[in-house]
Amino acid sequence: MSKDQEEQEPENALEEKSTRIDLDKYEDAQTRAWRDAWGQPYFELNEMRQFISDNGPNTCTNGDVEVWADAPLLLAEVKRLREGIKSISDNMLIADFIGLEMFAHDLQDLIE
Repeated sequence: MSKDQEEQEPENALEEKSTRIDLDKYEDAQTRAWRDAWGQPYFELNEMRQFISDNGPNTCTNGDVEVWADAPLLLAEVKRLREGIKSISDNMLIADFIGLEMFAHDLQDLIE
């Protein structure tokens, strides 16, 4: 593998390595989506997308703006899923074999 190939970032960094997000750094974060009364991302987020696309090494898309706008909601979903999985896991440790089917249904409900 050449040095240039080694220095290139993977196309999708999330596929390359498993990263657990430290949720403690978001303790004082906004809990509502960054959207106006019509459900559109705040104007400033679109301005930031344009600035990054014009000046940065990366191109930002409207999809990036949507992710930024929904970041508080995505954070809440990550917290909900972590708590639910932990609760189900804890209960599975004390369950008998028959009770495992119930936990499978709980996991399905959690992710739907």
